[in-house]
Amino acid sequence: MAGPLRTIARARQGLLELGELRLVCIEHGVNSVVVLPARVGIRTKPVVKVAPLDLSFSQQMRVRRTLGSRPTTKDEGTARRGVERGATPHALLELLATLVAVAEEANA
Repeated sequence: MAGPLRTIARARQGLLELGELRLVCIEHGVNSVVVLPARVGIRTKPVVKVAPLDLSFSQQMRVRRTLGSRPTTKDEGTARRGVERGATPHALLELLATLVAVAEEANA
């Protein structure tokens, strides 16, 4: 009986993390979080797209220096970042927190 209870507890934790992710997204005006799966010959890791992001040029440059080349696109106001396979909503929360922190540093 421990197996099904453990599965239920894991599912409950995932739902709580997902709810927290939704609240943080709403707080920062993000209404789209899309996870693109890894594809053979295209990308080795899943990619998360977060939008819309209204970043000034200096914020975009700070994000680029911190997170690597081309993490944002001005046309779409989208941030893209590779994540590990099996990433949980908690990992996406960390990504969003990093984006927000880097953007706020650019304003300081």
